[in-house]
Amino acid sequence: MEERSFKIFDPITKDKLTEHLIGRLPPNSAVLDPKSKFVKQFIDYCSIESDLEMVKRSISELGDIRIEEYEKYSKDDYEDPILLIKRSLFVSTIIGYCRCFNSSKGRLSINQDFIKRNFPNSLMNADNTIEFHNRIVEIRNNFIAHANNYHLEQVIAFIQFEYIDGQLVSRMNYAEAANYSFHEDELENFMILSSFLMKQVQNKKEKVSAKIVEEMTYDGLMKLGAETIQKSR
Repeated sequence: MEERSFKIFDPITKDKLTEHLIGRLPPNSAVLDPKSKFVKQFIDYCSIESDLEMVKRSISELGDIRIEEYEKYSKDDYEDPILLIKRSLFVSTIIGYCRCFNSSKGRLSINQDFIKRNFPNSLMNADNTIEFHNRIVEIRNNFIAHANNYHLEQVIAFIQFEYIDGQLVSRMNYAEAANYSFHEDELENFMILSSFLMKQVQNKKEKVSAKIVEEMTYDGLMKLGAETIQKSR
């Protein structure tokens, strides 16, 4: 799907966003009823697909950054000018992935059955894939969503001493170490997993699309198409 940005100067509301969306549709388009069961499912699967696409792009960016760092920095200890970008990408990738598995009244969700079913073991063992999936969820739950004492982030407190004008002065301080990336093999596995899940979601979306057309009937679809084309002229 084509991505475009637009400016909204009014307060952001659900109705305002929907209004802008409809206003930017091609003239030969007909908006489907979101209250329809199958239309609702189609929208949900499209939303999950969009999340997974964002995850894949973020994984790719993290991989590019990792390669660039290997080539640019020879020391193990260096000042990182893009730490904020790396942290933001890492956090958004984890959240975006786990969002697809969060069940709520607002949107359908996928589950581990999507991974277990038809996973190509030639790419990655299904059991190992579930284990990797659980690790991502664990990072989200313990490191991102909740400030637990998780191994990816460690903080220590210390006192610094120095003499100032012959007087010993102390100052409390802290140091923090955190990991905001994955190993190369983990990034590769993450991409494989996200791509596979996206394919499963796309298959679901296609099946729901067929049900929407079936529910409308062929004659109803042709009538709506003719009326829509007529209005667009």
